[in-house]
Amino acid sequence: MRKKELNLYLAFLENSHFTDRKRDIEYTIGMFYVKEKEYEKAIIYFKKAFMNYEENYYYNPDFSLIIESYLKCNKIEDAKKALAFFMRQKAFDKRFSKLEKRYSHILR
Repeated sequence: MRKKELNLYLAFLENSHFTDRKRDIEYTIGMFYVKEKEYEKAIIYFKKAFMNYEENYYYNPDFSLIIESYLKCNKIEDAKKALAFFMRQKAFDKRFSKLEKRYSHILR
């Protein structure tokens, strides 16, 4: 995604017609910032996209990039919270256990 596309997604967030896609847009913006290695900015959008979202959803291997963003910013406690949030999804999609295996070292 380029800066032009980023600006379009940011505009979507401000448009009330896209409220049903808000979480997806926030996640996409967060992923843009991960690719730009701007982890602090990525975290802002990941928090908005996931931390207050309790509905079931399917595992995506890129969810590990969310935890990695916290770790790269040395926000271990926040990484633990994100991992715990994802672990609650295991009942819906068992593939979330991949994150638990990969990041078991931060749970100790």
